[in-house]
Amino acid sequence: MAAVVSSSSAAQKSSWFSGLPPSYSYFCHHTSYTACTWKSCFFPHNLGSKNSLRRLLTIHPISSHGVVPSTCKSLVLQRRLSVFARSAINSQVADGPKVQEVQVTISGHPYPIYIGHGILSEIEILKRHIKGKSVLLITNSKVSSLYMDQIAASLDRIVDAINLEVIILPEVERSKWKENVFKVVDKAAEAKMDRTTTFIGLGGGVINDICGFSAAVYEGGVNFIQIPTTLTAQVDVAVADETGIYHLLDKQTICSYYEPECVIVDTNTLKTLPDKQLISGIAEIIKFSLVRDGIFLRWLKDNMETLLARGPNIMTYAIRRSCEIKADILSVDSQRGQIRDVLSLGRTFGHAIEITMEPREWLHGEALAVGIVMALDLAHRLDWIDDTVLIDAIVAMERAHLPTALPAYISKEILLQNLSLSNGGHPSLALPKGPAGNCVFTSSYDKEHFDAMLDFFCLGRRE
Repeated sequence: MAAVVSSSSAAQKSSWFSGLPPSYSYFCHHTSYTACTWKSCFFPHNLGSKNSLRRLLTIHPISSHGVVPSTCKSLVLQRRLSVFARSAINSQVADGPKVQEVQVTISGHPYPIYIGHGILSEIEILKRHIKGKSVLLITNSKVSSLYMDQIAASLDRIVDAINLEVIILPEVERSKWKENVFKVVDKAAEAKMDRTTTFIGLGGGVINDICGFSAAVYEGGVNFIQIPTTLTAQVDVAVADETGIYHLLDKQTICSYYEPECVIVDTNTLKTLPDKQLISGIAEIIKFSLVRDGIFLRWLKDNMETLLARGPNIMTYAIRRSCEIKADILSVDSQRGQIRDVLSLGRTFGHAIEITMEPREWLHGEALAVGIVMALDLAHRLDWIDDTVLIDAIVAMERAHLPTALPAYISKEILLQNLSLSNGGHPSLALPKGPAGNCVFTSSYDKEHFDAMLDFFCLGRRE
């Protein structure tokens, strides 16, 4: 388990370790993802009492993402610590502030993500980040009918004589073309908006991508704010250092490395989100837990029913933790190297599944979920993970009503055609390795196990 300690000063950390017997060694992973520096901390092996557990969690606060002993040989002790850690998370969830903040620092332009329930009415947030008196709101028809009046009322309260323009675009994947960017730019130009203008994206990932790219190219770059209203956008699009649109030959050809002024995540907007889209977003959250935080994975498994019911406190924590994980990984890979490739867990298989299916048969998160299970199965065959990691992840997905198997009509041959194969006929993959919360990106794995995994999922037999 790659547990993370608080980002306190080195002096504070050193003082935590003082006075404890050197014969009792545990290891706590520091926040540096690249260095993977490990520091010894000391604690008795006999941690039967709650007082001892509380002492451990005081030394390494669960509020800074949890802690588990990575070298502990006692399975019973590991389970006790894990249960207590999840209990501590629940206490934090219940007592958390209304507005929670994640600071994203990727490539020189840090920005905050504000997360909470009903925070669209918190005008101080908008007031802090609106520049000038011109605002262009980019949204879709459904979201505009639900939240546009609320946003407009908030803007009227913070900016005198505001020049508010609205453009409504379709919220479908095929909307991410240059024509819609031109519509946004034309609207801003017709309204004589200058470089002090703020663009606001109110909607899902497509709307916020168009908003971000349009803001990057208009007048050489203007301020923009994201207000994502789907769970997938709230945990994924909200933490990014690039925004782009599609080209006929390559989806990744036209992009800009441009970051928002801030992101506002109001979990209240998820009340109107269709169940299928909510579940699709939960697949992304489970992915983040597998990549970086095993305690978070088990907490998700335990709290899935409340998450599906859109409990505001539970949802706020799940979104916040997901954003923290992605921001932490991207912050140490600002040059876009291979460290961030672990975030592609399940995506390679998921993309191959998506292009095999009929349009709209599955949402992205549903294909991603099966892709993650395929990656887990391969890692399990390689003896890179134990049964617990595999079972915890599958149980979490089944409780979320996510698919965990391929449709019967997808053959091994078709899937292989759609995979980007290399290195002797198998793709580079993000795969779990070690305790839950650890992941590697590699092509160095046994092809026989890869073929056996595909046989199992496509033919229904396990070697």
